[in-house]
Amino acid sequence: MLELITYDENNEDIVSILGKKWLQDFLDICFSHADYFTLNRASWAKSTCKDLQLDLEPFLDQEIKTLNWFGYNKTSRPHTKDRTHALIYRAEASTKEILLRHLPNIFFRPEDRSIPYQTLEDLCFFFDGQLFIGSISHEYMLWAYPPNEEVELQLKQIADWSYVDRPTPNLEEYLRWKSI
Repeated sequence: MLELITYDENNEDIVSILGKKWLQDFLDICFSHADYFTLNRASWAKSTCKDLQLDLEPFLDQEIKTLNWFGYNKTSRPHTKDRTHALIYRAEASTKEILLRHLPNIFFRPEDRSIPYQTLEDLCFFFDGQLFIGSISHEYMLWAYPPNEEVELQLKQIADWSYVDRPTPNLEEYLRWKSI
Protein backbone atom coordinates (compact mmCIF):
# COMPACT_ATOMS: atom_id res chain seq x y z
CA MET A 1 0.00 0.00 0.00
CA LEU A 2 1.11 3.55 -0.68
CA GLU A 3 0.62 6.29 1.91
CA LEU A 4 0.70 10.06 1.49
CA ILE A 5 0.38 12.19 4.62
CA THR A 6 0.52 15.95 4.17
CA TYR A 7 0.48 17.11 7.76
CA ASP A 8 3.74 18.37 9.22
CA GLU A 9 5.07 18.14 12.79
CA ASN A 10 3.90 21.72 13.52
CA ASN A 11 0.29 20.69 12.81
CA GLU A 12 0.12 22.97 9.80
CA ASP A 13 -1.60 21.54 6.76
CA ILE A 14 0.23 21.58 3.45
CA VAL A 15 -2.55 21.80 0.89
CA SER A 16 -0.53 23.77 -1.66
CA ILE A 17 1.32 20.69 -2.95
CA LEU A 18 -2.01 19.01 -3.55
CA GLY A 19 -3.79 21.93 -5.20
CA LYS A 20 -6.10 22.10 -8.20
CA LYS A 21 -3.62 20.88 -10.86
CA TRP A 22 -2.60 17.92 -8.71
CA LEU A 23 -6.27 17.16 -8.06
CA GLN A 24 -6.96 17.07 -11.82
CA ASP A 25 -4.08 14.63 -12.43
CA PHE A 26 -5.06 12.49 -9.46
CA LEU A 27 -8.74 12.29 -10.43
CA ASP A 28 -7.78 11.41 -14.03
CA ILE A 29 -5.97 8.35 -12.67
CA CYS A 30 -8.74 7.43 -10.23
CA PHE A 31 -11.63 7.78 -12.64
CA SER A 32 -9.88 5.78 -15.34
CA HIS A 33 -9.79 2.78 -12.96
CA ALA A 34 -12.83 3.17 -10.66
CA ASP A 35 -16.41 2.05 -10.97
CA TYR A 36 -17.56 3.71 -7.71
CA PHE A 37 -16.39 6.40 -5.32
CA THR A 38 -17.64 7.26 -1.88
CA LEU A 39 -17.91 10.35 0.27
CA ASN A 40 -18.81 10.58 3.94
CA ARG A 41 -21.07 13.16 5.50
CA ALA A 42 -18.90 15.66 7.34
CA SER A 43 -19.92 16.23 10.94
CA TRP A 44 -17.97 19.45 11.44
CA ALA A 45 -19.76 22.65 12.46
CA LYS A 46 -18.10 24.50 9.54
CA SER A 47 -19.41 21.90 7.05
CA THR A 48 -22.42 23.80 5.79
CA CYS A 49 -21.82 24.15 2.04
CA LYS A 50 -24.15 21.69 0.25
CA ASP A 51 -23.23 22.55 -3.36
CA LEU A 52 -21.20 19.40 -3.97
CA GLN A 53 -23.73 17.12 -2.30
CA LEU A 54 -26.62 18.56 -4.30
CA ASP A 55 -24.77 18.35 -7.63
CA LEU A 56 -23.84 14.70 -7.00
CA GLU A 57 -27.35 13.66 -5.96
CA PRO A 58 -28.41 12.29 -9.40
CA PHE A 59 -25.39 9.95 -9.36
CA LEU A 60 -26.02 8.51 -5.89
CA ASP A 61 -26.13 4.71 -6.05
CA GLN A 62 -26.45 3.84 -2.37
CA GLU A 63 -26.50 5.57 1.01
CA ILE A 64 -25.58 3.77 4.21
CA LYS A 65 -24.87 4.37 7.87
CA THR A 66 -22.28 1.97 9.17
CA LEU A 67 -20.11 1.09 12.15
CA ASN A 68 -17.13 0.27 9.93
CA TRP A 69 -15.84 2.33 7.01
CA PHE A 70 -12.42 3.24 5.71
CA GLY A 71 -10.67 5.14 8.52
CA TYR A 72 -13.59 4.76 10.94
CA ASN A 73 -14.09 1.58 12.95
CA LYS A 74 -16.78 1.74 15.61
CA THR A 75 -17.46 -2.02 15.74
CA SER A 76 -16.15 -2.25 19.31
CA ARG A 77 -19.12 -0.04 20.29
CA PRO A 78 -22.03 -1.72 18.43
CA HIS A 79 -24.70 -0.03 20.55
CA THR A 80 -23.50 3.51 19.86
CA LYS A 81 -25.67 5.72 17.69
CA ASP A 82 -22.53 7.20 16.15
CA ARG A 83 -22.26 5.88 12.58
CA THR A 84 -20.29 6.82 9.50
CA HIS A 85 -22.74 8.09 6.90
CA ALA A 86 -21.31 6.97 3.55
CA LEU A 87 -22.68 7.87 0.13
CA ILE A 88 -21.73 5.65 -2.82
CA TYR A 89 -21.63 7.28 -6.27
CA ARG A 90 -21.04 6.00 -9.78
CA ALA A 91 -17.61 6.99 -11.12
CA GLU A 92 -18.43 8.74 -14.39
CA ALA A 93 -16.97 11.64 -16.37
CA SER A 94 -19.82 13.85 -15.11
CA THR A 95 -19.08 13.12 -11.46
CA LYS A 96 -15.38 13.81 -11.98
CA GLU A 97 -16.24 17.23 -13.42
CA ILE A 98 -18.49 17.94 -10.44
CA LEU A 99 -15.67 17.11 -8.02
CA LEU A 100 -13.25 19.30 -9.94
CA ARG A 101 -15.72 22.19 -9.93
CA HIS A 102 -16.25 22.08 -6.15
CA LEU A 103 -13.02 20.87 -4.58
CA PRO A 104 -10.04 23.15 -3.98
CA ASN A 105 -7.85 20.08 -3.25
CA ILE A 106 -8.05 16.38 -2.37
CA PHE A 107 -8.76 17.17 1.27
CA PHE A 108 -11.73 19.48 0.49
CA ARG A 109 -10.32 22.30 2.63
CA PRO A 110 -10.21 25.86 1.30
CA GLU A 111 -7.05 27.85 2.02
CA ASP A 112 -9.29 30.65 3.34
CA ARG A 113 -10.56 29.07 6.58
CA SER A 114 -13.46 31.54 6.79
CA ILE A 115 -15.14 29.80 3.82
CA PRO A 116 -17.63 27.08 4.91
CA TYR A 117 -16.53 23.48 4.29
CA GLN A 118 -18.44 21.06 2.08
CA THR A 119 -20.95 18.74 3.77
CA LEU A 120 -19.04 15.77 2.32
CA GLU A 121 -15.45 14.56 2.85
CA ASP A 122 -13.19 11.47 2.82
CA LEU A 123 -13.07 10.61 -0.88
CA CYS A 124 -12.49 6.90 -1.59
CA PHE A 125 -12.39 5.01 -4.90
CA PHE A 126 -13.35 1.39 -5.55
CA PHE A 127 -12.80 -0.94 -8.48
CA ASP A 128 -14.54 -4.31 -8.62
CA GLY A 129 -15.42 -4.10 -4.91
CA GLN A 130 -11.85 -3.34 -3.79
CA LEU A 131 -10.81 -0.02 -2.33
CA PHE A 132 -7.85 1.41 -4.22
CA ILE A 133 -7.84 5.00 -2.93
CA GLY A 134 -8.84 6.03 0.59
CA SER A 135 -8.64 9.38 2.33
CA ILE A 136 -9.41 10.98 5.67
CA SER A 137 -9.85 14.64 4.80
CA HIS A 138 -9.62 16.26 8.22
CA GLU A 139 -6.38 14.36 8.95
CA TYR A 140 -4.87 15.24 5.55
CA MET A 141 -4.14 11.56 4.90
CA LEU A 142 -4.36 9.62 1.65
CA TRP A 143 -3.71 5.96 0.92
CA ALA A 144 -3.53 4.01 -2.32
CA TYR A 145 -3.90 0.29 -2.86
CA PRO A 146 -2.95 0.17 -6.55
CA PRO A 147 -4.76 -2.67 -8.35
CA ASN A 148 -1.80 -3.16 -10.69
CA GLU A 149 1.68 -1.87 -11.54
CA GLU A 150 0.35 0.58 -14.14
CA VAL A 151 -1.74 2.43 -11.55
CA GLU A 152 1.11 2.34 -9.05
CA LEU A 153 3.48 3.94 -11.58
CA GLN A 154 0.91 6.61 -12.46
CA LEU A 155 0.43 7.50 -8.80
CA LYS A 156 4.17 7.61 -8.14
CA GLN A 157 4.58 10.12 -10.98
CA ILE A 158 2.40 12.69 -9.22
CA ALA A 159 3.48 12.33 -5.56
CA ASP A 160 6.19 11.04 -3.25
CA TRP A 161 4.38 8.11 -1.65
CA SER A 162 5.69 5.94 1.21
CA TYR A 163 5.17 2.17 1.35
CA VAL A 164 3.14 0.72 4.23
CA ASP A 165 2.15 -2.92 4.70
CA ARG A 166 -1.62 -3.12 5.28
CA PRO A 167 -4.36 -5.35 3.86
CA THR A 168 -6.61 -3.98 1.11
CA PRO A 169 -10.11 -3.12 2.40
CA ASN A 170 -13.10 -4.68 0.65
CA LEU A 171 -16.39 -2.86 0.03
CA GLU A 172 -18.42 -5.94 1.01
CA GLU A 173 -16.81 -5.92 4.47
CA TYR A 174 -17.98 -2.34 4.98
CA LEU A 175 -21.48 -2.97 3.68
CA ARG A 176 -21.87 -5.83 6.16
CA TRP A 177 -22.02 -3.28 8.99
CA LYS A 178 -24.66 -1.04 7.41
CA SER A 179 -27.76 0.03 9.27
CA ILE A 180 -29.81 1.69 6.51
